[in-house]
Amino acid sequence: MTQRCFIAAIVPPPVKELAGRVIDDLAKIPQGNTLKLVRPEAVHITMHFLGDLTDEQVTEIQEMLSALTDHHHRTQLIADRVSAFPNERTPRVIFLNCQEQKEDVLSSAQNSLKTALRQINVPVEERHWQPHVTLARATGPMKINFPSLKISPLLFTVSEIQLMQSNLHSWGAEYKTIASFPLAL
Repeated sequence: MTQRCFIAAIVPPPVKELAGRVIDDLAKIPQGNTLKLVRPEAVHITMHFLGDLTDEQVTEIQEMLSALTDHHHRTQLIADRVSAFPNERTPRVIFLNCQEQKEDVLSSAQNSLKTALRQINVPVEERHWQPHVTLARATGPMKINFPSLKISPLLFTVSEIQLMQSNLHSWGAEYKTIASFPLAL
């Protein structure tokens, strides 16, 4: 049996509330029917999408995360704007951009995870990682007036990483926490 899994940095309630306000604004745009909106209570920062894992791989990843989070500290980020991948002219993923405030603590943890996942033969994405909170996915071409989605910058702390299971439904993804790992103080 396999489980569809990912590793996420958990965001606090104020980030979920900010995401909810922007998601509400996105729902009101004329082409909103071409957006698949994320439920505000489900937002997070994806560190690695893992795909389908066996029970043995899940156990191995839990052990790896337990050891790794002991060596990476809590960190502050700032949600500073709404943007899109691959760019704002042709948005496919609309997100809250998150910038680390001091050192690249979360980026360092993400790179350590990448190395550790490779060592246990779990495929990882090679493209550059940027901390962000996904708000919506475009299902077709659309135009979004990004300046109208201006937000007040929000400082927040990431203090926990979770191994998550993702169950896909017709109404969207449902996430279940498999295990939580606090970052060092």
